[in-house]
Amino acid sequence: QFQLSKERVKRPELIYSLYKIGYTNREICGCLTRKKLKTFRTNKDYTPKLIQMTIKKYKNRLLRNKSVLISIREGLYVTPMKKYTD
Repeated sequence: QFQLSKERVKRPELIYSLYKIGYTNREICGCLTRKKLKTFRTNKDYTPKLIQMTIKKYKNRLLRNKSVLISIREGLYVTPMKKYTD
């Protein structure tokens, strides 16, 4: 299964946590710029549109992982077997 590196997972978590606190996309851009964080692939500054899409994709990832955990838990439940006597 494909997994992102720890550093690449931390960035969307940071952006989402700032979003949950109530920061706007523009304020999140400013925060990342002050921390001198740039995009991984293109090494450019974050834009409000990029922040918006990062939040959207992160929410989708959380929903996807939530459904996987539910199905795993459902699959691990074992009902006790009844003993049959002849």
